[in-house]
Amino acid sequence: MKHHPSRRPPASAKQQRGLVLVIALILMAVIGISSSAAIRMALTSNAVALGLKAGNEAMQRAEIALRWCEIQTRLRYLGSGGTDSVNFYLVPASEEAVSAAMANDYTLYMANSRPVPANILTAAGLAPGNQPPQCLCQQMPLTGTSSDEKDYTGASSSTPLYGSFVLTVRASSNDFRETTGGTDAGSEVWLRSSLLIALHP
Repeated sequence: MKHHPSRRPPASAKQQRGLVLVIALILMAVIGISSSAAIRMALTSNAVALGLKAGNEAMQRAEIALRWCEIQTRLRYLGSGGTDSVNFYLVPASEEAVSAAMANDYTLYMANSRPVPANILTAAGLAPGNQPPQCLCQQMPLTGTSSDEKDYTGASSSTPLYGSFVLTVRASSNDFRETTGGTDAGSEVWLRSSLLIALHP
């Protein structure tokens, strides 16, 4: 009488279905985690791209505003005419004590600065937006004098050679919101420039 080695009985259909279900659940979990990571990465990349775009936009608006403010300062100081008396205000050196904090205190800055005209931004190819850049021009006390200038101008020897100014510009992207301080979207840029203007060419 021959003896055959014992064989393991085949798995039942119910056991096979259970194994397939476990594998399917594992695969679904892996796919879900991968999809979630991909979506999170895409959202992060999009947020970074939007942040860079807003930063570039705010910087462009600030640079245009600063150039305009410099031009207006030169025209006003040299008496060349053509200045924008509505949108430009020059804080004189006689108000030094008052103006000292204007460029550093937000409330004082916003109260004394002037908006850059929309047509200046439009001419540069930028949308004016609801929040135009602000410009504050402050004249600094003049100290440089020359006795040689008396012969050149016929003025007294105390006539200064130069005019000294500090320009402060604030600009933001169009999606920047004042109510949130830009914490949810947008970008804000502050620029400051020192300008020395020769009184005589």
